[in-house]
Amino acid sequence: MKFSSRGQSFLLTFLLVSVFLLALTPITTFDFWIHLATGRYLVQEGIIPRVNTFSYSFPEYPWNYVIGPFQLVLYLVYLLAGFNGIIVYKALLLGLTFYFLWRISEENDSPPLFKFLLLFLAAVVMRERFSVRPQLWFFLLTAYYLFALRRFQKSRERKYLWSLLPLQMLWVNAHGSFLIGLYLVGLLAVLMSVKSLFDQYMPRQSFLIEDLKCPARPVWFTLLGLIAVSLMNSHGYRVFLQPFEIGSQQVALLSVAERQAVDIGRWLGPYGALAALGVLAIISGLLSREWYFVLLLATFLPMSFRAIRFIGIFGVIASAAVPGLLSGGIFKKLNKIFNNLIVLILSVIVVLITTGYLCLNPLDEPFGFGLNKLTTPVKAADFLIDNQIDGPLYNDIDLGDYLIWRLYPKEKVLIDGRRFAAYPRDFYEKIEFLHSPGPAWNALMNKYRFNTAILSYSPINVENLFPSSQWALVFWDDVAMVFIRRTPANQAVIKKNEFKYFMPNRFSDLRTQSPYLRKKLLFDLRTSRDIHPDSYRVNFALGYLYSWQGADKLGLAEEYLKKTIRLSPLFAPAYAQLGLIYRNSGRYENAIYYLKRCIRIAPQFKIAYFYLSSTYGILKDQKRAAEYLKIYNGI
Repeated sequence: MKFSSRGQSFLLTFLLVSVFLLALTPITTFDFWIHLATGRYLVQEGIIPRVNTFSYSFPEYPWNYVIGPFQLVLYLVYLLAGFNGIIVYKALLLGLTFYFLWRISEENDSPPLFKFLLLFLAAVVMRERFSVRPQLWFFLLTAYYLFALRRFQKSRERKYLWSLLPLQMLWVNAHGSFLIGLYLVGLLAVLMSVKSLFDQYMPRQSFLIEDLKCPARPVWFTLLGLIAVSLMNSHGYRVFLQPFEIGSQQVALLSVAERQAVDIGRWLGPYGALAALGVLAIISGLLSREWYFVLLLATFLPMSFRAIRFIGIFGVIASAAVPGLLSGGIFKKLNKIFNNLIVLILSVIVVLITTGYLCLNPLDEPFGFGLNKLTTPVKAADFLIDNQIDGPLYNDIDLGDYLIWRLYPKEKVLIDGRRFAAYPRDFYEKIEFLHSPGPAWNALMNKYRFNTAILSYSPINVENLFPSSQWALVFWDDVAMVFIRRTPANQAVIKKNEFKYFMPNRFSDLRTQSPYLRKKLLFDLRTSRDIHPDSYRVNFALGYLYSWQGADKLGLAEEYLKKTIRLSPLFAPAYAQLGLIYRNSGRYENAIYYLKRCIRIAPQFKIAYFYLSSTYGILKDQKRAAEYLKIYNGI
C-alpha cells in the first residue's frame, strides 16, 4: 500500500489534532506568572526592567534575564482571551512546531506512517514540557530552523536562509537557547566546508562526508548575520555568556526538578523508546555518513539523559532526524511494514487510545483549561487582598511568582522563582534551605520585620519559625497557609479568621486521644470545610481524624478519604490511610489495592510498605511480607 497525498494529509491532520489535544492542559508552572507579570509591566510602563523591581529584598539587583517579545505577546493574548486563550495559544504553537517537523522529512524515503508514529511518540515524550514558558518559542524556532536549512539544501533558494535573521532577533530576546540556532546553522556550514575541502584536496576520501548538495558560502554569511542580529538585545554581548553562567551554577540548582537526571520510570516509558530509536538512528547515520543529523542527535540525546529540561529539545531533534536516518541502510527492508493497511488501522487505533488515555488519566498531566487549583495560591492571594493585609511579606520561593502577578505594585515579594537571575546566590540559598530557627532566620526577621507570611506545604519548621504566641494562622487551603503577626492592627482579622488548634501541615495531631482536643480540632476542620468544601486537605484531615476514633467512625473516615482521592488523585497519604482502615477492618484485598496505588504514586512513601508487609503477614504470605518489609527498612 502506497500513501497518496490525501493519505499523507490525513496522517498530518491526525497528528496535529493529537498534539493540539495533548497540549490542552491547565496552567501549572510557577514561572508562568513572572512572565505574565513582566508582560504587564512592559505594557504599562513601556520599558524593559533592568533591576529586580518586583522584590523589596533586592530592588536594585540587576535582573540578568532575557526579557521582551515572549512576555509581551503572552500578556496581549491574556488581555484578548484570558487564561483559556493562552492555553489555546500554547496548543497552536506546538501544533505549528510539529507541522514543520513533518515537513522536514517530506523528501526522504521514510514511510509516512513511520514518520507519523515517531512524531506522535515524540509528542508524548515532550508533553511534560508542554508548559507556557519561553521554551514554546524555542521548540518552534528550532523546528523552523531545521526546516529552512533542509529546504535550502534541496532548493538552494536563499530566501530560506534570510528568513532566519528576523527570527533570530526574536529568539535572542525571548530565551537563552538562541545559541542553539547558531549551532544548527554553524554545524551545517562547517560540514559543507569540510565536504568542499575533501572534494578539492582528498577526492578519494570525499565519500566519507555526505553530499549536502549546496554551497557553503551563503550559510556562512547567514551565520555571521545571525551573530550580528543576536547582539540586538537589552544585554548586548553579555547575552552570549548567560547560558554558561547558569550552567556553572548547576550544582546549586540540583534541587530544581527539571535539572535532575532522567529516572528509571522515564527510561522504561516512551522516553526510553525514543532514546533507543535515537541510538539506532545514530548507528544508521554513521553507516550512511549523514553527519549533520547524527551530530545533532549525538549532542542533544546525552543532554536529555542529564537533565529533564532537555527532553523537549531532544524530542524536536529526534522528530527531525530519526525518520530520515532510519529510512535507509540496514533498516530499509523494514519500511514495507509501514505500508500495510492493517498496520495503518492498528496505528490509528493505538494513537486514539493513547491520546484519550493521556488526556483523561488523572495520574498524568490533566486535560482542560484554566488554572491548576492544586498549585496556584489563588484563594490565599484573595484573602490577603480582601482583608487588606499589608507586608512586609515573607513568602516561599514557589509562591513568589504568582504573588507578584496578584499583589504588585501594592506589595512586593521577598523572593521568587527567578533565582540567581534576580537575587544573589547566597540569599537565594539561605531562603531555600531555611527550615528551622537560627542565626540566619533571626537576621532575616530583624532586617525585614515581616508582618505576613504565606507558605506552601514545604518541609520548613512552621511552628518554630512562626510560633503561635507571635503569629496567627488565619487562612489555609490545598496550596498555601497564611500567618499574620499578632499586632493591634491585625487583631480584627485574627479574631475573625484564626485557626487555633489545627496545623494543616501536621496531620499527626489528629491522632490525639484527648476528647477535649478532638472537639477543638473538629471545630477547626468543620470551619475549614464550610469555607473550602472541595479542599482535599480538609477532607483528608477529617477522614484521618475519624479513622482514629473507633470502629463506629470508620464509615465517615472512608467517605472523606475517598472524596480526597476524587479531589486529588495524586495525594498518596489518602491511599495509605484507606489501606490501613481496610487492613484493620479485615478487607485485605481493598487494603492491598489502595496501598499499591499509594506506592505507585509515591514510591518513597515509606509507611505504605510497612502496611503492605503487615497485610500480607496476616494473609500468611510470608514471601511478599518479607519483600515489602525489606523495602520499608531500606528507605
